[in-house]
Amino acid sequence: MAEQLSALPTYPSFDCSSDGVSIRWSKWIARLENLFVAFNIANDKRKKALLLTYAGNDLNDIVDSFPAADLAPREGETHSQKLVDRINEHFNPQINREYHVFTFRQLTQTFDSVDIFYQQLKRHASLCNFANIESEIKSQLITGCKVNKVREKGLSNPGITLSDLLQRVCPHIGVASYSRKMHEDGAVNRLHRSATSSQHQPDRRHHQPRRSQASHRHNQPTEQCKNCGGTWPHEKGQHSCSAFNKQCRSCGKFNHFSSVCRSSPRNTARSGTGERGSASSSSSSQQPRSIKHKPKPVHHVEQHGECDNNDASFIDDSNDADTEYVFTANGNSDQLPRFKVYLNGQQTTFLADSGATVNLLSRTDYESLTPKPPLSPSNVRISAYGNQHSIRAFGQFCAELHTDTASCSATICVVPGNEKPILSWSTSQTLKLLTTVHCIEHKTQQENQLGKLNDRQIKLHIDETVQPVAQHYRRVPFHVRKHVEEQIRKDEELGVIEKATGPTPWVSPIVVVPKPKSPGKVRVCVDMRSANKAIRREHHATPTLDELKTMLAGAKVFSKLDLNQGYNQLELAEESRYITTFSTHLGLYRYRRLFFGVNSASEIFQETIRQVLSGLKGVVNISDDILCYGTSQQDHDNNLRALMQRLREKDLTLNTDKCEYNKKSFEFLGHIFGEDGITPSQDKLKTILELPTPTNASEVRSLLGMMNFCGAHFIPNYATLTHELRLLTKKTTPWSWNEKHDAALGTLKAELSKATTLAYFNPGKPTEIYTDGSPVGISAVLTQDKRIIQFASRALTPTEQRYSQTEREALAITWACEYFHIYLFGATFTVYTDHKPLVSMFNNPRAQLSARVERWVLRTQPTEMTVQYRPGFDNPADYLSRHPVQQHPSSREEKIAEEYLHYVVDTSTPKAMTLDTVISETAKDVTLMAVINAILTSDWEAKDDVDTKTFRTLYLCRSELSLSHNASVLLKGTRIVLPESLHLQAVKVAHTGHQGIVKTVALLREKVCFRGMQETVEKAVKNCLNCQISTPTPAREPLRMSPLPTAPWSELSADFADAPNGNILLVITDEYSRFTVVDILQSTSSRSVIPRLDKIFAEYGIPDVLKTDNGPPFNSHEFATYATHTGFKHRKITPLWPRANGETERFMRTIKKTVKAAQAQQLNWKQEMYKFLLDYRTTPHCTTGVAPATALFGRNIKNRLPQLPPQQPADAKMRQQDARAKGKMKLYADNKNYVKPSNLQIGDSVLIKDTSIKKSTPPFNPTPLTVVSKNGSMISARRGNKIITRNSSFFKRSPRHPTPSETNDAEADTEAETEAVTLPHTDEPNSQHAFNKQNQNAQNTHTNVAPTPRRSHREKHLPTKLQDFVLT
Repeated sequence: MAEQLSALPTYPSFDCSSDGVSIRWSKWIARLENLFVAFNIANDKRKKALLLTYAGNDLNDIVDSFPAADLAPREGETHSQKLVDRINEHFNPQINREYHVFTFRQLTQTFDSVDIFYQQLKRHASLCNFANIESEIKSQLITGCKVNKVREKGLSNPGITLSDLLQRVCPHIGVASYSRKMHEDGAVNRLHRSATSSQHQPDRRHHQPRRSQASHRHNQPTEQCKNCGGTWPHEKGQHSCSAFNKQCRSCGKFNHFSSVCRSSPRNTARSGTGERGSASSSSSSQQPRSIKHKPKPVHHVEQHGECDNNDASFIDDSNDADTEYVFTANGNSDQLPRFKVYLNGQQTTFLADSGATVNLLSRTDYESLTPKPPLSPSNVRISAYGNQHSIRAFGQFCAELHTDTASCSATICVVPGNEKPILSWSTSQTLKLLTTVHCIEHKTQQENQLGKLNDRQIKLHIDETVQPVAQHYRRVPFHVRKHVEEQIRKDEELGVIEKATGPTPWVSPIVVVPKPKSPGKVRVCVDMRSANKAIRREHHATPTLDELKTMLAGAKVFSKLDLNQGYNQLELAEESRYITTFSTHLGLYRYRRLFFGVNSASEIFQETIRQVLSGLKGVVNISDDILCYGTSQQDHDNNLRALMQRLREKDLTLNTDKCEYNKKSFEFLGHIFGEDGITPSQDKLKTILELPTPTNASEVRSLLGMMNFCGAHFIPNYATLTHELRLLTKKTTPWSWNEKHDAALGTLKAELSKATTLAYFNPGKPTEIYTDGSPVGISAVLTQDKRIIQFASRALTPTEQRYSQTEREALAITWACEYFHIYLFGATFTVYTDHKPLVSMFNNPRAQLSARVERWVLRTQPTEMTVQYRPGFDNPADYLSRHPVQQHPSSREEKIAEEYLHYVVDTSTPKAMTLDTVISETAKDVTLMAVINAILTSDWEAKDDVDTKTFRTLYLCRSELSLSHNASVLLKGTRIVLPESLHLQAVKVAHTGHQGIVKTVALLREKVCFRGMQETVEKAVKNCLNCQISTPTPAREPLRMSPLPTAPWSELSADFADAPNGNILLVITDEYSRFTVVDILQSTSSRSVIPRLDKIFAEYGIPDVLKTDNGPPFNSHEFATYATHTGFKHRKITPLWPRANGETERFMRTIKKTVKAAQAQQLNWKQEMYKFLLDYRTTPHCTTGVAPATALFGRNIKNRLPQLPPQQPADAKMRQQDARAKGKMKLYADNKNYVKPSNLQIGDSVLIKDTSIKKSTPPFNPTPLTVVSKNGSMISARRGNKIITRNSSFFKRSPRHPTPSETNDAEADTEAETEAVTLPHTDEPNSQHAFNKQNQNAQNTHTNVAPTPRRSHREKHLPTKLQDFVLT
């Protein structure tokens, strides 16, 4: 037995802590089964014992935690198999099929062998429970295989089976594999550290005898095997190594001994010197201890062989593979750039090599990865600097790398050995581990981050006389709000905004626009047009053209710097922040920094930056840019360094993407400044020189109008030059354009260009802009003192040509302000337009604008402009707009508007309704197409076939309308105008969650609009059966006050109340005098109640009417018989409506309070109750004003208080007081929102309130009933053969009538038997009219009014359950 055990091989224990435990367990147990077969181990107990022996401590601990019953085998099972099954259940508690299917679909071939990929697919498919596993494996094999042969065979023959596909393809793959292995045959190479060079070795002459060269050459010791420590190479090959298939006692890995384990600290220290071989080791050990300074190692690539577990092949430098370079090998210096990098989530220490072109990972480190990423073939060769030899990688894999600052995907090559991992230069840069130092040394350390000027705050000059305006919050679509929240949180973290607290007199709305370069992100713009009226602007001098000519004289090198979010780097003073408050769905916020929407931001920024840069040579800030210049490269660099240093001192940061360095020229104010001097910009003259030739007399008039405005005062002989052209405008002159007209036009262009070139812009003079828009182009003319500074025009894009005329004119103004930005920055100017509606749109901040125009108006916020109207015939830009420069138009304005409009449309379309549906249905809607045509043509004359009300409604708000998606979608503001065919569908979508009318309308108004939205929603919600049965209705009818009975003790009301110790109180109240009799009972049965009533009636007399509820014993046959024999009328109130017996019900609260107070004082509650009754009966009632005992007996009874001789009460006065009190009660009770008369009629379909309501059930029964009778507020409704009587507040009108199936179900239903009762007498025997009549005749004598009996509508088939009731 001992010999057998010693013959068993070592087998690794199972690791329970690493990832992928279930798959690794399956592999581990499968290999163990192979071991059992190989060594002929068939005994069940031996198998179990060996399994637990090989399993290791961790797995044995898991097995020990299993209950003994779980490991007991059943009949036909073995102990070892039961143990394996139980461990399988532990590691595979529940297979997530969807996850395994997803993983299976993601598999692609990363190994060289198709067979390995097939085995991988087979293993994963076993977890997916496929119906046809071979078909699924074949499909994924064709999809994920990287061998074209497999894909071609599979796609060319769809019916091929999996086995046929493998048989046809695998031979082809095998031949390629054999060929590659033969090509790679050679010596094994690896990257390692060699022994130190001889020039750094210590003197060993005194410790080693000298040998001859021959002796040294023949007696050189053999290499040492790094796996077993013996000589290498082994005579019988690598499998003869004594460490082969042996487990290391130090690290637990296989194929080496612990004495040479690299994981051992002693061996690590020894291998760190780079020495290898027995000779090197022995020589090292013989070094004298007096030598303290160890030599520094020299790193290079040396050819060296090793055992199989580090198998590699020596490759000569050939042309069939790419060569990569590594300049840094494994060293021990602590100064090397080593960084902790997470490789697929596992922390690894990498060496960042600035000279490496490839990422390297040793075979040892690769084997330690869990799980190991699959390798793909690699032809990459790695060479060291100055070494002709190279090594080939085992393979490569793609991994996710991330550090604390960045992350990326990178390809990593696996190489022989156990050296430290290396990161290439490009990967180190991507992970921001290594950076490049440029020639400009003084860049700010926080480029592209938001800085803050550190030595001053900005104060806004606010005119306190301007009335503050708190504008309404502009709704933001719900699914856009998360993007708004992200942007607000980001700005709050950067310190740009903060929460607004305290009084907020100024509140501005926001407009959300998308960021075109960042999908899913938005820009929050604040509409400050109202607040800007209270902000006084600052006027600071800006450099004029003449000043720039002097400053830039001789400059040859230029750099232009742009501050990162320049305005946001200036902090606002605390007292200036309140005016920047804006509203969001998260609450009120305000700005802490200067921002784009403030009208004085441009001049404040200009002056602040000028003060920051004061004293610097060769630096000037122009507009919102900083210009650095120099007469030479050295002069420029010195000035730039000084500028960078100043920015760093002030904590200002740059936007490096917009900075330009070492430029030879730059353009400013229509002139080009460069090393050749100052020249006019060609863009300034292009518009004039490319003026097209007129085609008719009208265009000649427009051209002459522009010439008269622009050059009449500055062009010599202007009248003579224009004579031939003026002749063409006469009606008597036929149109004929010839050469003399061409010559005249050419002369005018040349002279006008000269006049424009000579006209310099002066920031101190008033500035005017003339704009115009036509169906083909837009134009603008910049003037000062009637002199042209610059022309501008451009053609419209096809999308812009479909804009309405109002939008084209608005586009011209916005485009002109941005085109002439360099002239208008920080200036006050006037814009003239020939489109009058634009005056109020741009000047009135509260104007309701279309989405497109609103976006353009917001872009003009930083400018201080006034829009004025001027007729078209007096507009010099008219001709240019109709004849724009035919160049590729700038799409900036179009993109800004269209991206915002598409964003609005996409976020406004209901999620269950596609935009294509809106477009197709809009095209079918005659009215909306007429409105779209009216917007395009400005012709609002309604046609006969349109809906005049809808057309009129849209006409009244035409300034808010715009078009999108090629004029196929109509917008009102930021909401889509839906065609009539989609109204109900949109309401249905908005009512999906069964919100109420108000919420449904609010949701619709977030995105869409159409006429009659409120009425449509109300109708839809009221007809929604699910809403009706799920919505409780607190509504009730107005009170119907019962008149005072004609005599005392004629009408009584009775009820029961619980008392201590199981006792029951019988309470009887006289409704005339409010006199109350209380008796104590032990039971509510008829046998207990009837004798007590006899006792009470014997003392006070028999009443005419006794009113009770429908509970026991009043619903019994005995009580009905007792009432008949005694001679009083028993009237039962409406079921489940205790308010009808309100007098007695209210008294119950009072008497229960007395009983509880007695118990709290530990007194006899019965005695205290009788004391209370005495006091109650002798106290004047709040309604009648007379004590109940006095009203009943006609005299005052004595209580514990002293009193005068009694007086007889007056009945008339008592009736007046009773009527007055009841009238006040009715007025108060009916003055509620939920009090309204019931409009239910006989025959209506109704829903009844479910009295057994639970929180999880709707408050109304979903099965409708039909009203069969109505008596005051008491309504009876039928469902099949069942009639239910309730107060009107229990019923709600149903949107549908009961179906025959529901009627049949109701007939068989016995659930509500307690609800079906005899139609009782009304609890209001006399109507409201009778009560009013009593008020009018309060002084009349008493009359007995017999109540009108209520008749049942049933004619036959009396239900059995009503036999105990007396029907009258």
